[in-house]
Amino acid sequence: MAFQATVKRLLVVEDDPDQSRAVRDRLELYGYTVSCAEDGQLAMEMLQAEASFDGVLMDLNLPHVPGIQILAATRHALPHLPVLVMSASSSRLQAAKETKLACGYIAKPFGTAQFKQAVHECFGPPYQPAVS
Repeated sequence: MAFQATVKRLLVVEDDPDQSRAVRDRLELYGYTVSCAEDGQLAMEMLQAEASFDGVLMDLNLPHVPGIQILAATRHALPHLPVLVMSASSSRLQAAKETKLACGYIAKPFGTAQFKQAVHECFGPPYQPAVS
């Protein structure tokens, strides 16, 4: 029996293309595989179609479906999937914290060290052992 590591796959849900790209690039630099959704509706479709994500980083201010609604739906459909909430709105971030549905919360703008710590606390290292 051989052991080999597989890369954790994360979904970034962010409507700002520059912010999405920055988060994706940073996560890829850390070693994760990343997919992106620019709105809540697309994120829900991706989560339903592909149950292979190891975690979600989600902005709360999203078009079509509010982030807090996606967070609740994700917890219901995929209760063990870790979600890291990102927001520039302190009131939205506080509301999300009160639900206790996410593994972590980070206020925008955030520094590189703060982001890396939050990512590692929620999702662990980018590689997970796999039996092949």
